[in-house]
Amino acid sequence: MLSISQKQKDESKSQGSVETSDLTKSVDTPNLTKSDIGTMLNKSETILVVGYSPTGGGHTGRSLDIVQEALNEGSLKDGDTVILHVPSKWNGKERPDSLEVLAKQLKDKNINVIVAAATKSVQGFLREDGTSDDPRILTDFANSPLRDTSAYITGLEDAKHLESNFKDEFKDVKTIEAKDLMQSISNAIGADKMKTHVRVLTDMDHTLQKAASNHEVPSEHRLDQQNHAVMLEMNDSDLKKENAVLSKVLGGNREMVAHIDLGGKNTLLGVQESINGSNSKFSNKNKIDVNMSKKAAMEEMAARLMDEKNDLRKVGKDQQYQGVFYKDGLKPENVKNIMYVYAHNYQNGIAESIIKGVNEGKKGFEDTLFVFCGGDTLKKREGEEKAPNAMHLAYAVEADAITTMGAGTAGEFVYLHEKGGSKAGLMMFPIKGHNEQEKNADVLEGKDSVKDYLARYADGDDMESKIYAYVADRREKAEVKYGGDENLSKMFNAVNNKDTYVSAGHKLLFNKDGSESLRNNEIEGKELEMRESPLLRANRKFVKTLFQAIHQIKEEGKNGTVGEFEKINLRISMGKKEGETKLTVAQLRDKLDSIGGIMDVINKKNREDIYPEEGADIVLSRSLKRSDDKKKRIEEEVTNPDDFILLGEAKEFLDRIISAKSAADASAALRDMEEKFGHTVITGF
Repeated sequence: MLSISQKQKDESKSQGSVETSDLTKSVDTPNLTKSDIGTMLNKSETILVVGYSPTGGGHTGRSLDIVQEALNEGSLKDGDTVILHVPSKWNGKERPDSLEVLAKQLKDKNINVIVAAATKSVQGFLREDGTSDDPRILTDFANSPLRDTSAYITGLEDAKHLESNFKDEFKDVKTIEAKDLMQSISNAIGADKMKTHVRVLTDMDHTLQKAASNHEVPSEHRLDQQNHAVMLEMNDSDLKKENAVLSKVLGGNREMVAHIDLGGKNTLLGVQESINGSNSKFSNKNKIDVNMSKKAAMEEMAARLMDEKNDLRKVGKDQQYQGVFYKDGLKPENVKNIMYVYAHNYQNGIAESIIKGVNEGKKGFEDTLFVFCGGDTLKKREGEEKAPNAMHLAYAVEADAITTMGAGTAGEFVYLHEKGGSKAGLMMFPIKGHNEQEKNADVLEGKDSVKDYLARYADGDDMESKIYAYVADRREKAEVKYGGDENLSKMFNAVNNKDTYVSAGHKLLFNKDGSESLRNNEIEGKELEMRESPLLRANRKFVKTLFQAIHQIKEEGKNGTVGEFEKINLRISMGKKEGETKLTVAQLRDKLDSIGGIMDVINKKNREDIYPEEGADIVLSRSLKRSDDKKKRIEEEVTNPDDFILLGEAKEFLDRIISAKSAADASAALRDMEEKFGHTVITGF
């Protein structure tokens, strides 16, 4: 459940604050001038700009892995520059250590590293019960045009430039908009070099791709790797009103698409290093190798994991259960099954059910070892760069799983079954309201290779009883899973397969021989069609209008009394080019009664004062020309009230707000409006 998320600083009082980010804090940075930046960038054969979504961690890892591959394969060389346009922190969590590890490796190779923060990170939010917080997603998306940009930097000379001995430089990072980042590069190297020296890598960062396109970085030098095209109906039309926000996030800026299918390629090259590598805490144990039977490997892994003792604990800001848990007195040689849990906001509820099952001696719990995965599951020990990856350890011995249905875990489960001979089970917990996760679960249920190994938790199910039944079933089937003489050769061959999404992404981005065959032209065409659709564009603006209004009514109407809600003043903006439309709640309601009224708000003409003199600013002139053309198409093609998603319901909700007898009544109407649109608009990515 991702959103086009603007992590805002402090908005004006009439707008309120959706969320405050670290991105506007003042931070020290080496003093470089524009001339210094120009010298640095002009000496670079390659300038690689990287942007991604922080949600869940998978997008981050995939992006950094491609940069690592480029470094390893020599596509990034001495004197080149990497610009990390890092997203805002996800749910308040610190940025991952992997950023610092990669940056140090780049610096060791004498590659320049510049760090700045993005303004419109694609992010997802969860409620405490584990479900998708769709209203919050739409609120962040809608309020992006009203963000306070006063503390943002506008040139790379004010960004962070990492020294060789840097430390903790990713905690507080200055913010620059994508368009200003690209303009700063262009100012330094010139328009011609933008076409030859700049490459852009994203994993769900449509804003960076758009800015690069506007500065004529060619399509073949821009790559977006993505897994969310799974939600497209490739044999049908995707020009549906509910896809208005999805079409924005997917991109469609003529960049190359590296589609990550569920289980199509290897994403597990690090597994062998995790279990036997020189930096592993387990390197002094019995080596797990291809000739070891599955049963012997499971028993060895149980012994390793039980070195952690019964160490299930709540960690981090979210106080999420992580660690190893098993029945008191259980010995490694008596473990019959291993099960891992990786389930975001469902994790604590699952953990409590498992704790109860163990304590009450439920069937299958007495000799099953449970591993609750997260960044702090296993402790880093002296001499290690990082702690072993708990999920990798579980994968290696065919541990059964209880997970949410992100593309990473779902795809790896399929891959290990189809290529690694796995017989592990999976209890799927697709996040409620998360459209992509629900689609991933549906796809797995339709795959012959895995459908017999699945259980699924659905909203309304009794979580405890479902988990009890699943654990008992998988314990019984562990006798078959580990009962034969089959060894680990097939699994090791699968996880060491060099045909990876990382390799494919690197080849595409740097135009290696044969890379053209890796492009997904069908998806690229579909996403371009969606991006250019006047219907979807109009509906994005419509949703943006309503959720700006909802947010402002909440902020301004908290102390409202009977008869005053309709008088609340609103500021509606589609972007800086158009400026703001100021009107009351009652006036907004009246606008919804006619197409002309709606267009007055969502399709406002660009301000005349922003058009440059002819030849003065080619990039801006091009952008404004495209904007004018898009507005004209909306005016010509979106002419029916039925073209707008939930228009009738929007009128009814606003009527309820205007006629509310109390603040509580108005709040109820606002809440119902949020939930209705959140349920209908595709927001979970």
